[in-house]
Amino acid sequence: MKDLFPQFYRLADSELAELFKSAVFIFDANMLLHLYRYPKKARDDLLRILVGLSLENRLWLPYQSALEFQSNRLSVIADQREKYGKVDSVISDIEARLRKELDALELRKRHSSIDPDILLEEIGASFDKYRARLILLENEQLDVHHEDIIRSEIEKLFTDKIGSSFSSEEIDEIFKDGVVRYKAKRPPGYADEEEKKGTYIIDRGIYLRREFGDLIVWKEILQYIKSKKPKGVIFVTDDNKQDWWLRVNGKTVGPRTELLAEVFSETGLSNFYMYNSERFMSLASQYLGIPVEKDSIEQVKTISSERIKLGSRLYKENRVRLHLMQMYGDRCQICSFDGASEAASIIPVSEGGARVLRNTLLLCPNHHKTFDRGAFSVNDDFTLLGLEGSLQADRNHGISMDSLKFHRENVYRRSETN
Repeated sequence: MKDLFPQFYRLADSELAELFKSAVFIFDANMLLHLYRYPKKARDDLLRILVGLSLENRLWLPYQSALEFQSNRLSVIADQREKYGKVDSVISDIEARLRKELDALELRKRHSSIDPDILLEEIGASFDKYRARLILLENEQLDVHHEDIIRSEIEKLFTDKIGSSFSSEEIDEIFKDGVVRYKAKRPPGYADEEEKKGTYIIDRGIYLRREFGDLIVWKEILQYIKSKKPKGVIFVTDDNKQDWWLRVNGKTVGPRTELLAEVFSETGLSNFYMYNSERFMSLASQYLGIPVEKDSIEQVKTISSERIKLGSRLYKENRVRLHLMQMYGDRCQICSFDGASEAASIIPVSEGGARVLRNTLLLCPNHHKTFDRGAFSVNDDFTLLGLEGSLQADRNHGISMDSLKFHRENVYRRSETN
């Protein structure tokens, strides 16, 4: 039966060992973008593996993966840089809340022994020490205008190892095929349809619909196998959605059997498998003899888990944001700035706010940041509090008055107190 239905059988240890020694390794953009997120030790360990494979000419990158890497690189760098400011903001909030709660107890007036100032001074000194460390680390952190040493390493690894782009006609055919495949929930890519529909990457004058990005990568892989006829292929991706992986009772078993069957039937290659970065590093260490520290693998696992949680959150945010974009034409509800709008929760999610339409505003990055910090708020009649002007509000938006009240009485008032 294995000859008839190979997609339903897992590789034996001996087959896996042989596959790692002979396969070409193909990577998705998200795996390369994670290099900016990994701690230095984990990044160095992963790069050591990639260098070894590159020297053996066993690396390959689909054109679409390279394009998505280049398109998203600066956003990932900026996000990593922004974390320092967010940590400092959290520290400031903790200090302010602690001071407020202790002041409410009126210990200086009503207690003879407890001196809150001692605690506040000690905690303040610790926070100041950590802030100083943050400044040093931030100065070392890669920024969008710096020379990108990580990209330079990736360019060296994949010199002459990147696929050719599809023609405009071929892209159109992939889009047509994608519509049919997604309607039937045939992997990969259909899980991106709702989130990414209506967004594009423009390359060589061709509008590439983002919801079909994974399918373009997949078609490139099939084409590569048919033309190059490698002994085996391992595809490494940190995309954790259900249109790539087979899950049973909440556990990931392996690649979707439909994908394995398509490789076997379309290319005749039976030695094909998929792994995420964590599993790839672990097996590379085992079968290729490349030393990798356990801490590095754990760090990679942690980053992947965090991105999965973030992906779920972003999916909900994007769904709400798309509704708001249709209402307001991607214009900020405060200043009418056109483009780059963001979904801003009125009641912060960290304080129990839901990612739903009635608890969300469409704001430009500047007003989003200042709204979250409580620099201004919104009255029930949509006039602004702490800022001149008023909020544009479509009648179908259904903004919650309770959410606005919470923001005024908590986020805005806390900012005033600080």
